[in-house]
Amino acid sequence: LEATPDIVSITDTYGVHCYLNQSGQRMFNTSLEQVQRLNLTDLVHPDTANMLISQALPTAREKGIWSGESMIRNCFGKDIPVSHVIISHKSEEGLTERFSSIMRDISDRKAAETNLKKQSKELSQTLAQLKNIELWLICFHNALIAGDKPIRLFFFPNQIVIILAYDFFNGVLPSNLSKGLIAA
Repeated sequence: LEATPDIVSITDTYGVHCYLNQSGQRMFNTSLEQVQRLNLTDLVHPDTANMLISQALPTAREKGIWSGESMIRNCFGKDIPVSHVIISHKSEEGLTERFSSIMRDISDRKAAETNLKKQSKELSQTLAQLKNIELWLICFHNALIAGDKPIRLFFFPNQIVIILAYDFFNGVLPSNLSKGLIAA
């Protein structure tokens, strides 16, 4: 337990710590002697404390285990997302005596997820722009084939403006598209 980078803690049924491994002691800047003065709610984000009290601990008490994500607060006040497992330990009579928690820092995974969501949004926007450009290139191609009146093609950053003769728009484009001249 002392060698793992995960935080391992044992609390009584009131949330008071009986044990906190070295990773936890470093995270919360506490000594082994101070551990018994720490309550579980002292180490987590307030929203996490409410969730643990109302959902996680009752589930662990009833089913023997709960797992999910929560948010701990380190000794500098920084909130850190963790994968969190809580195990209920019962007496021979079946009453819960204590809870064990194992928490693993998932900050890197959360940052990667955020980055992927951002990249996905940017890719979707780029694809939408490419579809608009494709429509205008088809129109431009059709105008060249039709031998219509002079065509002017202007390039600006991130957009193409095509100005075509009026009769080309009336003959080639649907009426709802003939009014728009900018493809972004």
